[in-house]
Amino acid sequence: MLGYLAFGMALIISFYTVLFAIENYRQGNRIGFWAILALALAGAALPFYLLFFFE
Repeated sequence: MLGYLAFGMALIISFYTVLFAIENYRQGNRIGFWAILALALAGAALPFYLLFFFE
């Protein structure tokens, strides 16, 4: 159960990071958008992997 809570927190943080990436896109920073989006994806993928595939 604690693993699901940690995964949910990681998803919330990743969601906020995606919103920041969208803000960069609106300001014209395309490379920053893709870099931050990759960071958000990595931030969501690692807990998912550890929770569902590592156990």
